[in-house]
Amino acid sequence: EEDRVDEAAVLLGQVLTVEPHSPRVHVAAARLAIAQGDKDQGVEQLGQALLGDPKNMEARWLWFSVKSDLDQKAEAELAIIDLLEDYPEHAHFMASYGELMFECRRLEKARALVDESLRLDGRLHLGRRLDALLAMVDGDHARETEKISAMAGPYHQLRPPTAPSGGCSGGSQ
Repeated sequence: EEDRVDEAAVLLGQVLTVEPHSPRVHVAAARLAIAQGDKDQGVEQLGQALLGDPKNMEARWLWFSVKSDLDQKAEAELAIIDLLEDYPEHAHFMASYGELMFECRRLEKARALVDESLRLDGRLHLGRRLDALLAMVDGDHARETEKISAMAGPYHQLRPPTAPSGGCSGGSQ
């Protein structure tokens, strides 16, 4: 696996010498840097990508994600607001903004964003997970149980464990 990552880094370096202004190549280089744990290099590559194509959705999304991961919440918020201006019906972006607001303890705003994300796509796992978390924080145990049960689907009716039958004893004989 590490050899493949190193090989990808060499290839991307070669492509960057041929196409130094390609936003697509800079996004790929950013992804690789982030995967290698070098978020600062990832941000630098994303900056280059955005210079070449300020509306590149993937670069903008990664910029938001990295800024959020680096705990640069104000910059992350500006990035996700910018994305939502261009993609107001994007449920995942909306839920991600809600998650950021949850992390910042801006719970009313988080609730409004999560509600909107679920209006856009009621099946969105991130939105449903945040909805349940917000119900927990609100102390609404009935709604919390309802939301968690809905996420679990047909598995929400838990049964007590039973002794294994057949060849699944779990121990050596």
